[in-house]
Amino acid sequence: CRTPDRQCPDGHRYNRSCPPGIPASQSAHQPRPHRTDAGIRIRYPWPCDCVPWSCHPSPGCTLCGGHTIVDETVKYGLSVTGIVDTKKVLTNNGVKLGDKIILTKPLGVGILLTAHQCEVDTKEDFDAVVKSMTTLNKYAAEILFKYKVSALTDVTGFGLFNHLNEMLDGKQSAKLYIDKIPIVNANVKKYVEDDYYTGGAIRNEDAIKDKIDFGNTPEWIKQIGYDPQTSGGLLCSISSEDADKAMSELAKLEIRSEIIGEVIEKSNKAIYLA
Repeated sequence: CRTPDRQCPDGHRYNRSCPPGIPASQSAHQPRPHRTDAGIRIRYPWPCDCVPWSCHPSPGCTLCGGHTIVDETVKYGLSVTGIVDTKKVLTNNGVKLGDKIILTKPLGVGILLTAHQCEVDTKEDFDAVVKSMTTLNKYAAEILFKYKVSALTDVTGFGLFNHLNEMLDGKQSAKLYIDKIPIVNANVKKYVEDDYYTGGAIRNEDAIKDKIDFGNTPEWIKQIGYDPQTSGGLLCSISSEDADKAMSELAKLEIRSEIIGEVIEKSNKAIYLA
């Protein structure tokens, strides 16, 4: 059901106003199951005439399209375009020696979601991870933009270590304080120790492990750094004189931020854990 000139295996014609596989002639409030080529039967729980094309007003954007992923779970993918004020651009490299490194959301999202898929998590775990994912980074960004920020990115699929390495750009190194790295909740450690981490984390580890001096870092902390995040927080390299002032404002937000490290002179490894 991808193109207007094709039919799905059930003989349904494509219709832009309905979810893929649901013909316009069927009742919007009684969605029918659709059998895919893989044999998966999917029910579309929303009314076809009430698809939420507009996001919540606070992001300031409109949802105007996307693509279909056939799976047993609900997914959607988006590409984002916009207009940038060239006077307010912050890049994801350009860190300066002596900068403090701030992370504006806790880690462990991928681990908790894996535990949820395996049905071993608690309601409190899931509520905590959803709260983190659905909190916009705009609130932390509005605070950080007031200060001397050298580099800024968000921690997403490549995990903390890979995104930090990208910020360092081969020109500086970083020291991370392992006791300051925030996690969504205490159960993250337990799930890591029970091997509930993702394939993405394994790929992230392969990409970055040789560039890190772990010292005596526990294995579960390493996995936190590899863990891919969905809607992760901002990773910010900020001048040392502004770091505490920024943190005093960030502390008023619902999601906890932490100073997790500092930029140090370039050495043999990109990242040092202490």
